[in-house]
Amino acid sequence: MKEFRTELIPSVSASLIGLKDTIFTIGSCFADEIGDHLTENKFQVWNNQLGTVYNPISIHRLLLLTLENKEPLLERYLQNEGVYFNYDFHSSHSAASQPELESKIKSAIKNANEFLKNANRIVITYGT
Repeated sequence: MKEFRTELIPSVSASLIGLKDTIFTIGSCFADEIGDHLTENKFQVWNNQLGTVYNPISIHRLLLLTLENKEPLLERYLQNEGVYFNYDFHSSHSAASQPELESKIKSAIKNANEFLKNANRIVITYGT
């Protein structure tokens, strides 16, 4: 074994991202970083507003909820020490009551759905 890692030589894409593109980012902290960089360079970006999520299953659940403009199942909500949360969402999406959390999540999904209707790029990043 000569090389310890697989080296990739990327080629130029036939479909380059332009300033007129609308870009939706979701996933790990790398999605935040990419989104921040695109925003700083005047791209129209919905930057990982569902929160940093590393779990691929949660990322895909969030995408499906967003695309279908649906709320999470009630059994996905949990409570611990007076804080309500949903494991598919980042901890920034938490609240002191389940109705408050449901409202926050419903609003976030609605906003994401509205942006996605016009987005022509989606950047998904997973954890390591």
